[in-house]
Amino acid sequence: MGRAHGPSLIAGTMFALVVFGFGLGLTLPWTSPRVELLPPVGEVISTRALERRFGIQLTHISVTHSGGLVELGFVVVDAFKARQLIDATPRLIADDTGWSLQAPELGPWRNIRLQQDAACFVLFPNARSTVKPGARVSLAFGGVRVEPVIVK
Repeated sequence: MGRAHGPSLIAGTMFALVVFGFGLGLTLPWTSPRVELLPPVGEVISTRALERRFGIQLTHISVTHSGGLVELGFVVVDAFKARQLIDATPRLIADDTGWSLQAPELGPWRNIRLQQDAACFVLFPNARSTVKPGARVSLAFGGVRVEPVIVK
């Protein structure tokens, strides 16, 4: 009656340790989503100026995945000009609160292949549900901030 289940207990414990270790390994390299209040960014430009100066046509900013992510969609209209943005970490700034979302440092921004007429997107963790549909949000990078657009 009080007999232990030797091999199955050991196998179950080993399985749990492997799963826990695997999960820990997946989460450690990623920084947690950051939401911070930023000082005003220097230069504010229009979406048309973004396209002319930086070769990026902003197509949409939308809340996805049950509110857990915010998607920034754009088309590369000039790959040469767009390359200057890759070193800048993009942020989305909520106009109503001033809170900003930062793209993951190890995330997709660094992996975008900037090719002419490529449709691209970057996902931002929507920590604290900072961005909601209908809100006005600005894209910021370096010392530049793009005029606000309405979130879908």
